[in-house]
Amino acid sequence: MDPHAAFDLFDADQDGRITREELLKAMETIGMRPTDEQLSRLINGADASGNGHVSREDFVNLISRSQPVVPEADLVAAFKILSQDDENTGLVEVAVLKDVMASIGKRLDSAELEDMLHDCAPETANGKVDYRAFAKKLVS
Repeated sequence: MDPHAAFDLFDADQDGRITREELLKAMETIGMRPTDEQLSRLINGADASGNGHVSREDFVNLISRSQPVVPEADLVAAFKILSQDDENTGLVEVAVLKDVMASIGKRLDSAELEDMLHDCAPETANGKVDYRAFAKKLVS
């Protein structure tokens, strides 16, 4: 995934920075419950300019110079929880992905969602996405 597109997913109000609140909302959306200390470490670790938030430049530089921030296995686990995949099918409904995007401030029309899915996980069938393939594409 393009680092600029990834930044836009977190920057809910599109003001060019990821605030502590935006990061918290994104993490809560995927079932994570970070402590205040964990949030501070994440923001401070990515905030190269020291201004208390993560700018687009900070984010792109961080992503461009590092290995995936979230290991593939962690993404797969998050998608499994998100999709309530108790039967271990490896599939998540496209509608669920769209709802998650909307909940973090990214309302996508059908064409935008299809573009994202095509770029990240062309393996779609019956309104579902193979979240293992999706995770693999996101970290590659």
